Amino acid sequence: MAMDFIFRCFGISRRDKRVVSQKDFYRQYSARSIVDSKRITVLKEICSGSFGKIYKGTVKPNDIAVALKIAHCEDAQAKRKDSLIHENLLQIEAESMMDVDHQNIVKTYGVSFIQNNFTIVLEWMEGGSLKNVLLNNELTQKRQIEVLRDAAQGMHHLTRQNIVHRDLAARNCLLDEKGVVKIADFGLSRVNSTRAGGFSRKKSFIRQIPIPMRWMPKESVEMHFFDELTDVWSFGVLIYEVLSKGLFSSEPAQLVKISRILKLSR
Repeated sequence: MAMDFIFRCFGISRRDKRVVSQKDFYRQYSARSIVDSKRITVLKEICSGSFGKIYKGTVKPNDIAVALKIAHCEDAQAKRKDSLIHENLLQIEAESMMDVDHQNIVKTYGVSFIQNNFTIVLEWMEGGSLKNVLLNNELTQKRQIEVLRDAAQGMHHLTRQNIVHRDLAARNCLLDEKGVVKIADFGLSRVNSTRAGGFSRKKSFIRQIPIPMRWMPKESVEMHFFDELTDVWSFGVLIYEVLSKGLFSSEPAQLVKISRILKLSR
């Protein structure tokens, strides 16, 4: 298994769906995975992305700190156009990760509806993203290895569950209050019935959204093929991100260079 190779290096012994209406929400998810919105208190917005927003909140009765990932658009016209894609991504993330329990993977507590928006209730990660940590801190070589070891353990567990992440990068690795790195953001993930991998269908909504090209191998960029080795490639790029202190170029010229390399390698 390819991820076993990464483990040895560090010394470590889906599907398209329709948007769920609130009426059908309780039919699709088991009672144990639903968090009553009345128990949730939204505290503040943390960040906003192209597919929604993340808020910090708490959940009663113990006021546990959580992250609330909500897919919605401010613009009504954009909402009609994009809500299917946004909620599909969240549904995939929720269904892929609901039963996954590992110390190096962000815990999914459940799902909810907040102000008519499908919401995932996640473990709160006080340390923020690995990307920001790399840019704002000087990590020792020992700490760099610890960070990559944590990420490798999380990815190894996903591989054992036949889950292909498809979006592994420093920005999608989060740190808790103790500095432990955990894999997050499973909106592009895919659960395979076998380890053979597969192609995303031509009509798949995955093909309608921007892909993280700089973290993907040639076959994924050109043919939309994904398997365990796709994540191994991305992990290699993650190693580069960590060792380069997060200064992984995002300049247009660099993207053009990558595109040319892919074309020349045909």
